[in-house]
Amino acid sequence: MKYNFKFKLSKIDIWQSSIYYTIFSVNGIFNVLFTLAAWAAGIYLLVSGKISVLSDMQKILIFFCAILFPIISPILIWFRVSAREKVNPQKEVELEIGDDGLNIIIEGKKGHLLWEQIYKIKKRPTMLLFMMDTLHGFILPKSVLGNNDKFDEVYQYSKEKHDIAMEVLKKENRPPKPLTPDQEVNIGSGSENVVSPRDEKNTSIVNNNKKEKSLQELANLAKNLDNKDEKV
Repeated sequence: MKYNFKFKLSKIDIWQSSIYYTIFSVNGIFNVLFTLAAWAAGIYLLVSGKISVLSDMQKILIFFCAILFPIISPILIWFRVSAREKVNPQKEVELEIGDDGLNIIIEGKKGHLLWEQIYKIKKRPTMLLFMMDTLHGFILPKSVLGNNDKFDEVYQYSKEKHDIAMEVLKKENRPPKPLTPDQEVNIGSGSENVVSPRDEKNTSIVNNNKKEKSLQELANLAKNLDNKDEKV
């Protein structure tokens, strides 16, 4: 079985992926607890009438802490995503999900990942995330799949294939297969994870300059779900 999708990520898709990371990461859990504590303190002070003893600066500080994570942080992330979109507009992506893993094509440049080379698959309310490690991943928006049934079907299929691959690794007591030039995942020291391109006719490897440029183009697909730039 194979699933084929052709789409272009929107600013909302990228923004939502950053929000999901902010919520589900360790820092996100801390931020949630911090926000709940600020709300609890504010409600207690209002109900008990003790808020009147606070200075205006203290009231502003409590209010700021209460809205920092749920309101200010998402707004700042949106502005950051919008700025990046102006510099690197999204390109159309062809994604094939099959028995042997993921095939990604952008403007004739191809990348391939085996299931065992994928760290984890995560399901979020509006997208599927194919994680390369704890910080990096590929986004498949729910809007591309059309409906909830298709969304669940693709997730279950992908998760089943990935679970089988992980079980094989465990039984064989070995790490994932090494990456070849045609199946190379380059998670650099920067903020993106990238599937390296190969020539459309697969006849030769591009030179370093062309490869660097192609990697930058493919970086529009692979988004860093964490990176320190997205933290507020």
